[in-house]
Amino acid sequence: MYIELILSILAIIFFLGFIFNPAFISFVAPLFMFIAGIFLIISGIAAITTKVTRSRWTGVVALVLGIIYLIIAYLVKDPLYIGILHGLWLLIT
Repeated sequence: MYIELILSILAIIFFLGFIFNPAFISFVAPLFMFIAGIFLIISGIAAITTKVTRSRWTGVVALVLGIIYLIIAYLVKDPLYIGILHGLWLLIT
């Protein structure tokens, strides 16, 4: 019940930040990429450690892309690289 309230308050804060300061996106995009990279690494490790055979290769791909996400998030200046990474992830998995 409280998680919806917290997420809605965060969404309102980000919404107002994007409306009043469009340069706020340049701060938030790498932050979200760090979070996505960490989640990809966690899901990759979880998929590798399971007993399902096919899931292990998906876990390796998620682990590698998570590491690449963290590297790109550190160097992100152009959203083109974000789009390329998302496209690679969708094609591979």
